[in-house]
Amino acid sequence: MAGDALAPFEAAARAGGAGNTALHMAAHAGDVAAVRLAARFPERGRSGGRLAEGADLGMLLRARNSHGDTPLMFACTSGSLGGAAALLRAAGNAGAALVSERNEEGMTPLICCALAPEATGAHCAKMILSFFAPREAGDAAAAPADMDLVDRHGNTAMHYAARAGNVALVRLLLGVVGGVGASGRGGGSPAQRCRSPFLVNAAGR
Repeated sequence: MAGDALAPFEAAARAGGAGNTALHMAAHAGDVAAVRLAARFPERGRSGGRLAEGADLGMLLRARNSHGDTPLMFACTSGSLGGAAALLRAAGNAGAALVSERNEEGMTPLICCALAPEATGAHCAKMILSFFAPREAGDAAAAPADMDLVDRHGNTAMHYAARAGNVALVRLLLGVVGGVGASGRGGGSPAQRCRSPFLVNAAGR
């Protein structure tokens, strides 16, 4: 039965107690079939969460757990490219709004990508970046304004990627912004957060 793909995530969401929906759990696991099923049947996708009965797909995609995390943030944190892609496809024209959401710590889906395993985080980030609009119309070289978004500690996705030693993501972000000099609230620039000589040179250029 097709519905069985979502059943384990419904059970996990109900048992978790953190306000996660079944869609959160499926997105984190990267189970594309379950994500699609939850999007098709929002009443099942909202299981375990705090959404009221009758919640539609848009409300489900924007659902937040007790920490303010959305399903897309869960997918990005786990480096689930398939899960993130399925969510954004389901969102359609609302995808651009989803990628700019913030949780209670001020973290965006792009910042969440920097917390993912290096092998997959950069791929998720590349997809997220494709939804960002240029800073100035007609200026393809301008970094998207969304790249400047910081969390409650003043850190950008570049800060997190540099601190984690995520070479692939640092390279990706440098290709978009061309260089980074912003300091976090603690005063450290991305280059000062780096864990390898390569990253120190790259993030500090």
